[in-house]
Amino acid sequence: MKNRWFGALVALLVVAGFAGAPALAQQTGTIEGTIVDSNGAPLPGVSVEIKSPALQGTRTTVSDASGRYKFPVIPPGTYTVSASLSGFTKAERTNIRVALGGTATVPVTLAVSVKEEVVVTGEAPVVDTTKAVVGAATSLDTIQKLPLGRNFVSIATTVAGTGVSAGGGLAVYGATGLENQYIIDGVNTTGIKLGDQGKVLNQEFVQEVEVKTGGYEAEYSRALGGIINVVTKSGGNEFHGDVFGYYDSESLAASDKRTDDKALVGVGEFAAPDRLDIGADLGGYFLKDRIWFFAAYDRVQRDDDAEYNYGRTYSSAGIVTANDFRSQTDETRSNLYSGKLTFRLGESNTIALTAFGDPGTYTGALTATTGPESARNGSQDFGGTDYSAKWDGIFGTQFLVQAQYGRHSEEFTDNPQSTALAYNTVRSGLRNYMPGSGIPLYTKEEYNRDAFKLSGTAFFGTHEIKLGADYESINSDYFQAYGGGALVTDFLSASGSYQETAVRYYAKVVGSGPNCNARYDANGNLVTGSFGTPGPGNPYGILTIQDCAGYDVNPAVENPPKTRNLGIFLQDSWKVLNNLTVNVGIRYDEQKLKDANGVDRISLDSEWSPRVGVVWDFTNNGKSKLYANYGRYYTVIPQDIQTRALGNEYTVFAYNYSGGGVLDPVDSVYGYAYIQGGQITREGLKGMYQDEIIAGVEYEVVKNWSVGLKGIYKALGRTIEDRCDLTDPRLPYLAQYIPAGSLTTCALVNYGSSNEDLEKVVDITNPECVAADGTYTGNCETTHIKRFYRGIELTATHRFSNNFYVLANYVYSSLKGNYDGNEKQSTGQQDPNINADFDYIDMVPNNYGRLSLDRPHLFKISGTYSFPFGLTAGANFRYASGAPLAVRGYARPGYTSELYLSPNRGELGDQPDTYEMDFHLEYNLRLGPVTITPIVDVFNLLNRQGSTGQSGVFNTRRDGNRFGVFNRFNDPNYRTSARIDDAACAANPSYTNRACATSANYLRDVGWQNPLQLRLGARVSF
Repeated sequence: MKNRWFGALVALLVVAGFAGAPALAQQTGTIEGTIVDSNGAPLPGVSVEIKSPALQGTRTTVSDASGRYKFPVIPPGTYTVSASLSGFTKAERTNIRVALGGTATVPVTLAVSVKEEVVVTGEAPVVDTTKAVVGAATSLDTIQKLPLGRNFVSIATTVAGTGVSAGGGLAVYGATGLENQYIIDGVNTTGIKLGDQGKVLNQEFVQEVEVKTGGYEAEYSRALGGIINVVTKSGGNEFHGDVFGYYDSESLAASDKRTDDKALVGVGEFAAPDRLDIGADLGGYFLKDRIWFFAAYDRVQRDDDAEYNYGRTYSSAGIVTANDFRSQTDETRSNLYSGKLTFRLGESNTIALTAFGDPGTYTGALTATTGPESARNGSQDFGGTDYSAKWDGIFGTQFLVQAQYGRHSEEFTDNPQSTALAYNTVRSGLRNYMPGSGIPLYTKEEYNRDAFKLSGTAFFGTHEIKLGADYESINSDYFQAYGGGALVTDFLSASGSYQETAVRYYAKVVGSGPNCNARYDANGNLVTGSFGTPGPGNPYGILTIQDCAGYDVNPAVENPPKTRNLGIFLQDSWKVLNNLTVNVGIRYDEQKLKDANGVDRISLDSEWSPRVGVVWDFTNNGKSKLYANYGRYYTVIPQDIQTRALGNEYTVFAYNYSGGGVLDPVDSVYGYAYIQGGQITREGLKGMYQDEIIAGVEYEVVKNWSVGLKGIYKALGRTIEDRCDLTDPRLPYLAQYIPAGSLTTCALVNYGSSNEDLEKVVDITNPECVAADGTYTGNCETTHIKRFYRGIELTATHRFSNNFYVLANYVYSSLKGNYDGNEKQSTGQQDPNINADFDYIDMVPNNYGRLSLDRPHLFKISGTYSFPFGLTAGANFRYASGAPLAVRGYARPGYTSELYLSPNRGELGDQPDTYEMDFHLEYNLRLGPVTITPIVDVFNLLNRQGSTGQSGVFNTRRDGNRFGVFNRFNDPNYRTSARIDDAACAANPSYTNRACATSANYLRDVGWQNPLQLRLGARVSF
């Protein structure tokens, strides 16, 4: 297998070296056009030159036989284009804006020479008539004039179809926050463990941000949501720099008007952090047009005041009479930096060396436990440094080659105040850590991704052919431990008397599996020793986990996750006519994931992704396009699954009567210690993908104003998820798939993709699935895993010109299915591909309907205006219709709210709509070469503290004497005594009546918009 990978990569690199091609994530843009005479006839042999403050030196080319010219691989910025030919007037076009990843079409007309030169000031058309990509590219000038968070990703929230996922990440057209890709200067900085944002940069480091939300080319993959592509600042032929600072605190925030509502549902009062953000940047040259540099540093200090419970006081009946809350300030210190050296070697070669990082330290509560500081506090080191070396080579007018090496690093190292034994008691259902207890759980994680890319372009007539490859080698280290090696819990009665002890610990792997060190003989006597791993053929008779009473304790789980990703693509942009472009491409991806022993456990190959797009400039003047695009997009599996399911993590649950905070690994209550770990992975597992169709029209109605209408359709084609019901007696055919000696009941499969045993999803409410013996072995079709996004989008854009900028969009959409994606929205679970959605068949009923990220109406408008006297105002406004309200309840032990109780998930109604407006003011005071800019940002200007969500959890425990998928509001087996108001429920039994629920927060608001907050800042620039 290793040789095949190496051979494929070498072959691709050889081909690319001869063909020339950039498969690198676009860090540049393009200027192209056609040169004609005053009669419209094409002019070949015209000398064309471009220059820009963003470009080292100048670039020149000559128009071809059809009068066409092209300048690919140029930095985003503002350009001047000049064209000259003997016997004709020289023409010059100024103020040509080139966006990141965009193409500026600049047609030029040369007249027979009458005077020396004609200079035309004016931008290229707003519409990019060469691509069907949807999204937006925003320059630093615009980003700095908008009220945004101090994070480059915040600009993406202004783009159509984006929202906020459960974990705070960016949701794009129904895809969750763990399905995007983040690229900085060509380096894939996507989080390695989860697929989230893996690197933080502030706006001062950034030159431009491109957000692709659909229709992206074959050179892009490994994302079902969006591509957030960033280019950091470079130097220039002039020295330029900034000193900047920002401050916000609780004293600059409005009071929380929802404290009573929050107290009712156990949510803490809003407390704004104290944050001081100070930095500087400098760019310039060591040698003009040859060696440029840029360097920046930003120190961010954040203090969060919080209250933690040091302990509870109980009455003799077990009722809490007092809580010992104490104040504490949690501190975060981040060091952000960026540096770039750009070398121009001759006229055709450029080398860029880049480094950027976000290391920091957090000191405070590592977990929100109730108990002493030793069980809660510590510090965490986080972040890391990324770097890259990139070469761009231009060979004549027909070939380009790019090569890049990049490294992305992340660290999350907990340093607990105490690693003593984690010891707690549970009384009246409440957990309390005892004096001297250590931290319950802590981790030390390091993730590293080395990426190699080679790519290029060959121009043949009207064809622009690209070929490229990228290879990623991901090598990480993962450490996780319970304080003192175990989590020991003493269960107490309501009166406080001791009952029993639960011990949770990791089992040490010896040889091929955990070693059993205790068992009971036929007379019930405890025998200790070394008895090997439970399973058939065990020489000591430990045939199943029921034969083992305890295991060797592993003080920590250590895994070295390793992943290998390979991607190859070929694409062609063919200008069939001057105003008609056809883009076709094909991409191939592979992924290999190794387990803790270095063995390939998951091999995903044959991932072919076709892409087809057509763009027609129907007015034939560069101001319009009618376009359509189809694409298939595969994603990758993050390393979370390797740190857990494919690692050495075997968790043991033992019950005994040791008491008093003693680590006793032997179970003396049930006679055996329950153990769970590992994951069955089958050969032939196939990758998770999504199909997408986009069609639309865009037109520049007046100069600098464009309007657009598009339709978007996205459908999840196949998923990868785990199921943990292999020993469920209701599904007797699954037990055969458990390998002899395996201690797992979970399997990673393409769930719901076929009627084959392991992949079949059984709906226990479907009578066709029920056999005569009561098992679910009937002849029924599988429940397919689905996620459908359908949307219609209206946009209006005025690029920054004449002192103002506007981006407005409205999306009418529908998001339906039975699977959120890599992040489970109802519970916030972030375990990509091993979420709890389909662990057991008990969660299957009623789970198809409106998904949590469904927002039928989404309207946004962002804009800036610069007054002639130096004042600039900017604003963002957004409105979103409410999320669907889905009723959930208890499914089975360990899954307390995973079952959808009403038919058609999410159809109980809508949660409240939300809207919010943010505002920005800055004033440029020019003092010679220096500009001083005071800044004020106001977030939630209207101070609207409306509800952002309601609880749909109807009950969280098993009520009655069976599992129920029926109407729990009037089921006679339901625990009526536990209802909020049984009498009121009897008068109107339904899920719309919260009196019928046993969960006290059912149908109550549980989330709110934050109060108005002010951020003050200043920037000194030269």
